[in-house]
Amino acid sequence: MTLAEMRQLVGLPDSATDAEVVAAYAAMTDDAPAPSIPLVEPLTVEQARAQCRIDDDIEDALIAQKITSAREWVERHTGRILAKRTLTMGFPAWGKALTIYRRPILSIDAIAFDGLEGDATFTDFGTAIGTYPTRIVPALGARWPQLRAGGGITVAYTAGYEAGKVPQLYVEAIQVLVAGMMTERTGNYGAAIEAAKNMLQHAARATHV
Repeated sequence: MTLAEMRQLVGLPDSATDAEVVAAYAAMTDDAPAPSIPLVEPLTVEQARAQCRIDDDIEDALIAQKITSAREWVERHTGRILAKRTLTMGFPAWGKALTIYRRPILSIDAIAFDGLEGDATFTDFGTAIGTYPTRIVPALGARWPQLRAGGGITVAYTAGYEAGKVPQLYVEAIQVLVAGMMTERTGNYGAAIEAAKNMLQHAARATHV
């Protein structure tokens, strides 16, 4: 996502600085997709219905909710972003590199920081997209700028898979979790979680960055 797209989403005027745009986007999303960005789940309601052997659409809203919950669980468990979206991550200091333990990362969209003279953005950086973890470092000949006392850094990045491109084992883990949630309505779906964990172990061995 570009800074111009972020600016449009958060509704800030052209007079707002890029750093203010990134901060507003981070506050709005809070590690979730912005409300006006369509998020495509890896599993459709129809696919989940078939997995659960449900013939009607009476509980489609509930199934959709369970799909989201299952996908979020898989993302937390694996550190792999399945539904493509732009996220933000905060850092208290620069260090040798800013390291993001998420994958697959598609782009680093912006770096905002609390500078000595106010909020600012840093653009003179480099990274190797497609490696894990993703490390962001100053470009050759550049240095990290100074932070003001108590200041921090916010990185906006786009991660995840395009619709229909999520590795199948991750989709199947979501299916198993959704089926467990729909079968055990009281929350006792430990068996589904264990089955999903086993599947995700196989998925991790079969899937690269």
